[in-house]
Amino acid sequence: MGNSEYKLQFTAYAAVVDEKAVCQGYALLLYRMMLEANVDSRLIPGTGNGEAHGWNIVKLDGQYYNVDSTWDAGKTEYKFFLKCEKTFENHVRDDEYSTNEFQEAYPMAEEDYVNRIVNLEAPTIVSVYSRNQTSVKVTWDMKEEADGYELYRAEEIESDTANWNLVKTIRKESMESFMKDGNIQYTNQGLEIGKTYYYKVRAYRLKEETLVDSEENRTYSDFSEVSYMPAAVVYDKVYSNSTSRIRMIWKQ
Repeated sequence: MGNSEYKLQFTAYAAVVDEKAVCQGYALLLYRMMLEANVDSRLIPGTGNGEAHGWNIVKLDGQYYNVDSTWDAGKTEYKFFLKCEKTFENHVRDDEYSTNEFQEAYPMAEEDYVNRIVNLEAPTIVSVYSRNQTSVKVTWDMKEEADGYELYRAEEIESDTANWNLVKTIRKESMESFMKDGNIQYTNQGLEIGKTYYYKVRAYRLKEETLVDSEENRTYSDFSEVSYMPAAVVYDKVYSNSTSRIRMIWKQ
């Protein structure tokens, strides 16, 4: 920009409406967008390539990262997005934003942010079957990005609402023992003949690799659902059921 007659160049309005703004306008726009998304953010003044410049820091998973929306504007590859200090090249903060007090209030991450919570697909239930009338094997496909799975069961559904109970959590470290032919399989015991059971499964991944596997540190996929009813027959071969078909073979 640099047009002294165009006073709006310093505003978020100019960045979003006119698509023409200096770094202050871009940083203000990002600041307001982050507030709308409930993401803590601050404007940081300093120099970029030795000239007066401004950018943002944003908070993710308890730490702050640098974002320069001006230098990344119009790019398909972002080089200044969610960066730590050591990789945020050619940016120098004003002194008051580099004090110990400021660092304690806004702790910066030591490494660039790695997004591990994108595109986590729901697992597909491959089959629900049993050779035992009072147990059922639920099989679903594996997702490479998943760090674990949760299997739920309900015995009654009313008005599209079910009382779902967690049957099993399968974590990454124990996943191998539940693998069969490239899928995940778990046997649920204690079923009653003639009673319908509803199952659903979802995948999860940890927000960061270093975090402990606990509920608050997970991001979940959508659920996949299926129903199953044990029949009062003697099975000769596998009883197989998917979301679109069912097969029963029994002795006469």
